[in-house]
Amino acid sequence: CAGGTVKCGGKCVDAQLDPANCGSCGNACGQDAVCSGGACQLQCGGGTTKCGGKCVDVQLDPANCGSCGKACGQGDVCSLGACQLQCTGGTTKCGNGCVNLQLDPANCGSCGKACAGGEICTSGACQLQCAGGTSKCGGKCADLQIDPANCGSCGKACGKDEQCAAGVCLVHCDPPKTVCNNLCADTQSDAKNCGKCNNACAQKEICSQGLCTSPASCKQILDGGKSQGDGVYKIDPNGGDPGDAFDVYCDMTTDGGGWTLCLNSVAGSKAPGTAITTNAGSVAFGSGHQRNCKALAVDKPAEIRHLIVNGGAVFNAQYTGTYLATPSLGGWKPAAKPRPGEAHNDMEAGCGFTGCHMGRSYDCGGSCCAGYGPEWYYCGCWALHPSNQGGGYCTTGPACSGPNKCIERYSIFVR
Repeated sequence: CAGGTVKCGGKCVDAQLDPANCGSCGNACGQDAVCSGGACQLQCGGGTTKCGGKCVDVQLDPANCGSCGKACGQGDVCSLGACQLQCTGGTTKCGNGCVNLQLDPANCGSCGKACAGGEICTSGACQLQCAGGTSKCGGKCADLQIDPANCGSCGKACGKDEQCAAGVCLVHCDPPKTVCNNLCADTQSDAKNCGKCNNACAQKEICSQGLCTSPASCKQILDGGKSQGDGVYKIDPNGGDPGDAFDVYCDMTTDGGGWTLCLNSVAGSKAPGTAITTNAGSVAFGSGHQRNCKALAVDKPAEIRHLIVNGGAVFNAQYTGTYLATPSLGGWKPAAKPRPGEAHNDMEAGCGFTGCHMGRSYDCGGSCCAGYGPEWYYCGCWALHPSNQGGGYCTTGPACSGPNKCIERYSIFVR
């Protein structure tokens, strides 16, 4: 054998390059090796790279990802020479982790969709999770044992004066009220439960300090819910012995109602007197009479209303002050403003309660007007001066400008 070859078997070979006789006869290199310089060496093909003693694809090999020796972390895969997360078991890659979109409250149904506080993720949807013995009612957790809106079960609401205890709605009353017939009642003022439950006062009585008694005024009847409309009621203005209670006519309609008729003089039936400190006459809206309203309008200020009917026209004038049987200068003060329904032009034209020109034909002058003021004047001050009201100027009704003229009604109400 010439040219640097050697005889191996029946042929000459180059032991520096022959993979079957690499370095010596019969020393064969492996399948992926070549013989170079008389030594077997690894030869990588198909785009692979030699890393250590083997050929690897650095684009896919997690132990040599991108370059020899660059290993991916546990659970990662090598893709295009870079380590990337690999999610299994039905999980999904969200950010740098694998999550279960069916259960993860931070990624419920899709990456980044977080459930609110107190919610859990079930089947990819956020749902309320109630703890501590509470139950889901609508969109919130409720304690069915004490929640008045969900007492015993969702949606079962307790009443206004009820509380939820052990899942049952029970009436609860704040002092001074107490439970009567499953309702709250103030036994000090409730006419149906006066002093105790089911102790009902008579039809026109009120409950005061736990006792059934006659009301002090028509206004108290109205405020106590005992009004049955205009008519005759029994009152006890001094609030003492109920034995001295007496009948009065109550106007429960005009200007909100609650008016006690203290002096009433009508055509054909004059009031027996002019003071409102004694009781006299038959009590009716159509009968002349006077009532003892001393406790209502003589001993303390009150609303006082004059009602005049003249030629079928009805006029009301209201004032605040104290009633004086014999008025003195300044004894009456006009109300701060007219009551509803009072028109100044009607008052002035018909009765003159807003100025000194009465009925456009009479001037308020002399000592009567000066002493008592325009509010006491109607066709001459005699008609509205209670102490002179029955002074012989008219035989059938209140006097009005001479002996032959009468007004149909002159009444004084207090409230």
